[in-house]
Amino acid sequence: MSKIGSYQSIQCLRAVAVLMVALVHLSPQQVAIGAAGVDIFFVISGFIMATIGARETPSTFAMRRVARIVPLYWAVTLFMCALALKPGFFSNFTFDMPRLVMSLFFIPYRDVDGIIWPLVQVGWTLNLEIFFYAVFMLCLLTARPVPAAIGAILLLIVVGLLLDPQQAAPIIWTSPLLAEFLFGMLIAILPRPRNRALAFAVAAGGVLWFAIAAASQVTPDNEGWRFVVWGGGAALLVLGCLGLEEAGAWPRAARPLALLGDASYSFYLLHGLVIALVVKLLGHGLAAGIVVLTVSTVASFLSLHLFERPAARLVRSALSRGRR
Repeated sequence: MSKIGSYQSIQCLRAVAVLMVALVHLSPQQVAIGAAGVDIFFVISGFIMATIGARETPSTFAMRRVARIVPLYWAVTLFMCALALKPGFFSNFTFDMPRLVMSLFFIPYRDVDGIIWPLVQVGWTLNLEIFFYAVFMLCLLTARPVPAAIGAILLLIVVGLLLDPQQAAPIIWTSPLLAEFLFGMLIAILPRPRNRALAFAVAAGGVLWFAIAAASQVTPDNEGWRFVVWGGGAALLVLGCLGLEEAGAWPRAARPLALLGDASYSFYLLHGLVIALVVKLLGHGLAAGIVVLTVSTVASFLSLHLFERPAARLVRSALSRGRR
């Protein structure tokens, strides 16, 4: 398949992942397992890079990732900063120029509470994504980029374990969570289950993995175990769902979910702002949660068609002209 959008299973998993993240932000105590949506995203990203990114030149790879990630992230970051200029609009959002610049350029730093995340808090995942992209882009200079990227990720994790860095950037750049990108790359290059029964069993194993983690309230306290506790389930789920689709067993009824997957990046970046606005108006509760999910879905589709895709085309066009 030439385009990752051709994988309906991947788009559906993106939708599931972003809904999980939204649910954990709405109800962190009751839906703690929702945070594992991020781990699904990381595994998917590794798969995409090894499937699509490995075919690109380093310059094309960089151009497409910048066009995909940067415009909406910058827009949301700057919009939140503009809202924060109104006193009392956000209860716990402040910014200064150094933190704004580091946020915009995906440089990890500690906030006033010592937590490593940017101004748009969900952007901590993008700090890790962008670093993975940088590593993968360098590996495109080699004859076998995917094995090179797998080796580089393993080396970075080992360095982190040996040196135990305390500064924000080295912590992120040697995080064991990088292993989840590795899982995705392995899924791309190793044989996948093409038998329907086996693929279903693998996908069910991923669901069961998450169910056990949720039922036993196993929440990894640090990134050292997260890639096992949640990353393992994410890898099984991605592997099994891909196998089901390639075996011709992916349900057509899942198409609406795939459409939400197309807008998952917009949903991911916008839902936190929607939560803040809805809670100010309606408070917490089931009704507020339903409003958040509904408004976030509508906003994400509007963003996808009115901003995300047009902005990506403009950036690609501008960068392409700059390369001539």
